[in-house]
Amino acid sequence: MIVLTDDQNFADSSVGRTHKWRSGFPELLSENMKFLAGKLINKKVYHTTTDEFPSWNYLVAVNHAADSQFEILKHAVNEKHGLGDKIICLAGSGKNFKGYRNRSWISLPGNLHFCALLKPNQAVLNFHVGFTILSAISVIETLDDIPGFEGKALIKWVNDILINNDKISGVLTQTQTIGENVSSAIIGIGLNITQTPRLVPDIFNRKATSLNDHISDKTLYNLAFILNRLQFHLNKNYTLLLHGKYHYLLNIYRQKSAILLKKIEIYSDPHEGEAKKLHEGVVAAIGENLELILENNDQPVVRGKVVF
Repeated sequence: MIVLTDDQNFADSSVGRTHKWRSGFPELLSENMKFLAGKLINKKVYHTTTDEFPSWNYLVAVNHAADSQFEILKHAVNEKHGLGDKIICLAGSGKNFKGYRNRSWISLPGNLHFCALLKPNQAVLNFHVGFTILSAISVIETLDDIPGFEGKALIKWVNDILINNDKISGVLTQTQTIGENVSSAIIGIGLNITQTPRLVPDIFNRKATSLNDHISDKTLYNLAFILNRLQFHLNKNYTLLLHGKYHYLLNIYRQKSAILLKKIEIYSDPHEGEAKKLHEGVVAAIGENLELILENNDQPVVRGKVVF
């Protein structure tokens, strides 16, 4: 894997190993990758290679991102159709990070700010929710890999990861298609590791949390551990999705649901104005495309925000 960075120490600490670095771009790096790296890195560029993540081709690690890496990837895909496959983008912190429906995501040093670009170039079963599912369960499986922490994290519909009903992570995905083939998929993941963002509590999110709030032994995990396990699970679940194992992944998502068989309320999710309650009831099932089946409700719920 080729690693590009503006900060060798940050990149080494993210991967968990010290490397020999060279200034500038690698000699054989494609023009499209130079274009992307130039958008992501606003300072002097350093490069190296590593065998730490054998299933990925590139890692672009930036200590402080001047803009949302997710948005940069979106625009780069639109401008440069020949971008490489299996690209990881990592930021120590940054500006203008966004979550679901363009909500602000607070970035703090020591937490994980991760994006990935995938180029399936094939038909993918239920791709419109499949990449959200594989991203969410990859975060769950990463947290389950921390000794003594297995089973603590659950998924709040559709894309938030909770511990004790407090938000520790969120995932964001976007796909593009050409005909029946998925030409690209972008995954964004934020995970609070060492710092807990201060949020204004509302009916949807009681408060945020981080791993440091729950695990006293900090030797069990760090950014390098989390990144290593996350890239492994993402690649594994991505491979399953490409091989038609959507329903296998969907069943894991259901098993890790924080709301299945629970009584909930569902509110509208307007960009502006006050949210209004739309439904309430016990979640009897999660459907084929993540729609919620409520007891005593004939119509599946396909949008809205959940309140326990």
